[in-house]
Amino acid sequence: MSQGTLFATGHSRGILPRALVKHFKLDVKISDQEDPVYKKNFPLAKVPAFVGPKGFKLNEIIAVTIYLLNLANDEKLLGKNAQEYAQILKWLSLANSELLPSLASAFKPLIGASPYNKKQVDDNTAYANKVANIFEERLANYTYLVGERLSLADLLATTSFLRGYDHLYGAQWRKQYPNITRWFKTIIKTPILSEFIGDYKFREKPVEYTPPKKEKKQQPKAEKAEKAPKPAAAAPAEPAQAPKPKHPLSLLPPAKTSIDEWKRTYSNEETREVAIPFFWEKIYNPEDYSLWKIICLHQIHVWFHGCFR
Repeated sequence: MSQGTLFATGHSRGILPRALVKHFKLDVKISDQEDPVYKKNFPLAKVPAFVGPKGFKLNEIIAVTIYLLNLANDEKLLGKNAQEYAQILKWLSLANSELLPSLASAFKPLIGASPYNKKQVDDNTAYANKVANIFEERLANYTYLVGERLSLADLLATTSFLRGYDHLYGAQWRKQYPNITRWFKTIIKTPILSEFIGDYKFREKPVEYTPPKKEKKQQPKAEKAEKAPKPAAAAPAEPAQAPKPKHPLSLLPPAKTSIDEWKRTYSNEETREVAIPFFWEKIYNPEDYSLWKIICLHQIHVWFHGCFR
């Protein structure tokens, strides 16, 4: 009976599961993301993933690789005791959750796989080196990450560092991290990984960002200018309107007092007690107004007119 189906690609997280299946000769079919079974069971569309008998489903690289080792009945790669097993999990998490994502965010903009942002590249490169320092310190005194023999931690971390060596780790970086480089060369030659990474060629310089070439816009061909139609005869201009004649009094200077103020006082106050005295004291000025008295139909009307001078 088949042990299940592994869905994995040639990317860094897919290398180790495929290598374990082949090395231990597991009865596991290897498929990819185009498989209808994969599309049905894994909506996040991430690899590796695994489907076993009776609807058993599993995803995430750490879980999948540990399960494959259990199918192989090989406990050596998982440590000698609980302490070593816990240490293995620590290195697996550090490589998968901290190192690999920062490496991807650093090199993908350089190769055009994501938008380029220099600060993002620099920050992620610096963080990846910060994580690498932890590995370098351990490997300065030990051959392997856990104990004195090969473990799952070495295998998975090596596939994570692979992306750094592919794009970022030139000769200068390898000189600064000699312990990681020595360890990396050792692990890729192990029987499990040698077929997938063994003949590895290191790059001399890290990949550099090359801005995309701007496409030249093709100038549209000039179309033959059509003969412009003859302009229509201009309509006869309408005769200009004669200016309105000026009022005969418009040339006089304005009065020094306002007759409107007198009107308001006359309407709102007592006539004899307030309005009449206010008129003589505040309003009437013989230079501005002339005073006329008209008797008509037994009613007296007092009109005020602007004075003609």
